[in-house]
Amino acid sequence: MELNPLARGREADGRLLIDRPHPAATVEMLKQWRILSHHWKLILGVAFVVACSIVLYDHFLATWTYQASAVIMPMTPDQADAQTSGDSGGILGGGTGGLASMLLGQGDNEMVAENYMAIMNSYDFTMNLVKRYHLASRLIAKDGGDPATMQPYAIYQWINGNFDAEYDYKSGNLSLTYIDPDPAVAKEVLGYYLQSLQDKLRAEEINSATVAAKSLEDEVAHTSDTLLQQQLYELLAHQIQRQKLAQMQADFAFKMIEPPMVPDFKYSPHGAKSGLLAGFIVVFLMSTYILVRAWLRQASAHLRASDSNVIPLTDPAPRDERVPREASPVVAEKLRLPY
Repeated sequence: MELNPLARGREADGRLLIDRPHPAATVEMLKQWRILSHHWKLILGVAFVVACSIVLYDHFLATWTYQASAVIMPMTPDQADAQTSGDSGGILGGGTGGLASMLLGQGDNEMVAENYMAIMNSYDFTMNLVKRYHLASRLIAKDGGDPATMQPYAIYQWINGNFDAEYDYKSGNLSLTYIDPDPAVAKEVLGYYLQSLQDKLRAEEINSATVAAKSLEDEVAHTSDTLLQQQLYELLAHQIQRQKLAQMQADFAFKMIEPPMVPDFKYSPHGAKSGLLAGFIVVFLMSTYILVRAWLRQASAHLRASDSNVIPLTDPAPRDERVPREASPVVAEKLRLPY
């Protein structure tokens, strides 16, 4: 009994024939490659012209931008107190207690960093920054916009669109960046962001400590228990210390790891990368267009050939009219016989 080709292929080399490339697929790929090989000069020529045009445009006509960056380490209130306590010799626990408090408080840095990013990306913070340093006329008007005709939210989107903040979970640091065509302006605006953030956090801490101290003073005045009064006085001293530290501490709320700086090279545009990417896109699009056009032409020709070779299923002519006029009577008689 003879085995089928599939079984013979399995017996011969131990593999199914379906694992081998199908001959029809190989032939089809060769056809497509032959079609593209006839137009390779056109494809590569257009891709080269587009790539060179983008490179020249980015180099001579496009606006160059520079990115200022800074790195800060967010600090929780416990870490700030521990650092100050360690530096001063131990107001609230000494240097050893301060170090332990800093180690225990590192898990909260992520929440503090997310809070800082939410503040700096908020609408109120950005608009207060714009009003405080008059950034609308300096940044938007310089880039060709008209702040007088723009809505406040459009101004917010314009300024905030050039700012970015990213938290590094490994190091616990917060990276801030700002982009502007002028490197000096980018560095200056990023410094404004840091200063405004610190001022806002400092004001909130002072206000919170002041309200807490006032509440403790009222509680001490209405308490006759000596032990409770002593504990309230300790809490009151802590709130006063918070208030003074917020007023005097230079690195309040965060520690400056790297101040705002701008690299010597531009941030964008990247002419070589853009031109290379555009060249690949042009090659892909033109190759797709040529193959689709060839396929449509082949399908159209096939349809025309099929339409010209159609054989009618029924003959509309009467049965008697099918007899040739020049046929002999005998042939005509045979043709009139029923099938």
